[in-house]
Amino acid sequence: MLVVHFSLKTYKLEYGNGRNLYYYKDLKGVRFIFLHDFDSGTWATSYGQAQIDWFISALKGCEYAIIVKHHPVYQIHGENIIDGKGKPIEWYNDFFDYNTPTIAPTTYGENSGDPIIEIVEAWRNGTSLARTYYEVVVNVEFEQKGQFITYLCGHEHYDKFGYVGNTTQLMIVNNCTELSEVYSDIPRYDNDITQDVLNYMNVSLDEKTLTVLRLGSDCAYTGRDRKRICVTWDKDKMINS
Repeated sequence: MLVVHFSLKTYKLEYGNGRNLYYYKDLKGVRFIFLHDFDSGTWATSYGQAQIDWFISALKGCEYAIIVKHHPVYQIHGENIIDGKGKPIEWYNDFFDYNTPTIAPTTYGENSGDPIIEIVEAWRNGTSLARTYYEVVVNVEFEQKGQFITYLCGHEHYDKFGYVGNTTQLMIVNNCTELSEVYSDIPRYDNDITQDVLNYMNVSLDEKTLTVLRLGSDCAYTGRDRKRICVTWDKDKMINS
């Protein structure tokens, strides 16, 4: 069991470059990989060759991975994800703001693919990937299958919890809306319980489940509770359910 609640200053981090903008930390069997979205110096997501090469090496050296980055990886949908008992959650799950489209600013374009998504998928399947993404060249063969748990992302001002694109890669976008902001489907007011929006995450490597508990504002304007959700991150269970 892994409870995600730690200070980066507490642990030694393995940096990928001298600027300390991407790095990883191994914690209780899980590798937390922190990516830097802005290699090009623009606001759109982009990765340089050095970071992609480092990312591939980081995946090859671990069995379980959680990837942390600023922007959402891609468009996300929150319907029919698989709960902790292996059953589909009907329609959209409660941790999904279905009123607002996902914003995933990227230099790769909607139809040109994203290196992170496709590298992770190859790592999960233990297969190879050979493709050029603008100026970045990926040519890798993963000899063993990896266990991908989830992406943890920000940038959005509303909650998203679901699958990335046409994959079964989980992504959690944590609500970072400001107090009284109109761009979210949950209320936030000063001096009461709604002023906080925190996700407490529990990962079970044995049960292959991911549980999120909401601390603070936990009910949408629509009345849908946003208190707790438990899903599986087991790729085989997702496909066979």
